[in-house]
Amino acid sequence: MNLQFISHRSVTMMPARFFGRASSSAEDTNIRIESAVPNGCLSWRARRFCRPPCSRRTRTTSRTQAMRLYGVPFDASGALAAEARHSTKATAERGETEMSETTIMLRRGDVGEGVRRVERLLRRHGFAPGPRDGLFDERTEEAVCAFQTARDLEVDGVVGPTTWRALTMGGESEDHDDSAHISKPGARFIARFEGFRAELYNDAAGHCTIGYGHLVHRGAIDGSEPAEFKGSITRQRALELLQEDARAAESAVNDNVTVSLSQHQFDALVSFVFNVGSGNFSSSTLLRKLNSGLHQSVPSELSKWVNAGGRRLEGLVTRRRAEGILFATGTY
Repeated sequence: MNLQFISHRSVTMMPARFFGRASSSAEDTNIRIESAVPNGCLSWRARRFCRPPCSRRTRTTSRTQAMRLYGVPFDASGALAAEARHSTKATAERGETEMSETTIMLRRGDVGEGVRRVERLLRRHGFAPGPRDGLFDERTEEAVCAFQTARDLEVDGVVGPTTWRALTMGGESEDHDDSAHISKPGARFIARFEGFRAELYNDAAGHCTIGYGHLVHRGAIDGSEPAEFKGSITRQRALELLQEDARAAESAVNDNVTVSLSQHQFDALVSFVFNVGSGNFSSSTLLRKLNSGLHQSVPSELSKWVNAGGRRLEGLVTRRRAEGILFATGTY
């Protein structure tokens, strides 16, 4: 039985067995593939076995090249390379540092630290693939395609040796930290709402605390605290501790927001996450609207987070209003 693209963009008839094996035969027939064929133009059998590649270019390629285009792994001889594929994927999942430009091969469906490295690199080049979750999904593939197009590379959505070299060119380490961090004005903004205590105290939950709510250790003060905390600390030192404590909130914003932010917008969101927690932020309507490009909706969404223990708290109303103004206008 033959499979056929049922579209005005006609494509050479392809036998069903085409998708079942790889061949290195010199007689492989050249097949002209129109990459931009929408899903609706494929017969159900064709859609079952393949997906349209992200490139909109028309390619003429051999059967084995076409199989690679559709994500079927095989070695230099054209035979399926399941064992090598499994090994590459396992390497990516373990996040091993020995991945090099001659061995790396990451594509849709892969997971792990190797994918996170690719996500960081894409973001650094201005092709944000979405949340840095270590999952090579459709958005990551689209970002890779966009990067390949911009660099005039073969557009296949796969991070192979050539794409890897382009991503890491310029002598920059692939592990370069491109994450945004809260500014000093942003830290001082948060400090306004946290309250300052120069000496050790037990917080409302009974845990040893100091400065702007910095947790020294769980449980009450017991004399085991670091020497620097047994006397008193300055506001400057407390602010440094606050910036360290804000790292988790920074990571939540960096990992979940997929649109561009100015520094003051980033600071406003870090203040919000520092207060409500990363879990609430990652599942919020605020984040969904922001990632849809609706920056203007953030202040109004912030204003909804003013309740605690079933009660509306004026302190939270004041904080949310200030965060909204900071996000919208940059006024600290």
